[in-house]
Amino acid sequence: MPGDRSTDPVMYVFLRRDLNMPPGKAAAQACHAVHQIVNTLSVMVEDAELPDKGEVNFLEWEGGSYAKVVLGLKDRADRDRLVARLDREKILYHAVVDEGRTVVAPGSETAIALQPLDRETARLLFSEYRLY
Repeated sequence: MPGDRSTDPVMYVFLRRDLNMPPGKAAAQACHAVHQIVNTLSVMVEDAELPDKGEVNFLEWEGGSYAKVVLGLKDRADRDRLVARLDREKILYHAVVDEGRTVVAPGSETAIALQPLDRETARLLFSEYRLY
């Protein structure tokens, strides 16, 4: 029987629904966002720049299941509200801005990946969002 994972940190990724990205494009954008936030967090841990709770969550996430949840954003306004909340709560994130070579217009912000958070904090902050 698997152990209780309710306290394991989870990385949340948000994708914009209004851009109507095909599944492959959406997956690629989510991967870009995750790759960038992991790189940023790794450097911050190495340089001792990540706040204690953030470092603990990141190291537990990195050494554990790499759990991720992908949620949808309705549109740019929904994205702006999310970013304002992340800034207010001091949650680190990386936003992907697409070059526009294939499906979306150049400069479109397609995905946002967050630092790993404990599940309870995430539930309180993101309960209004639905799976992508």
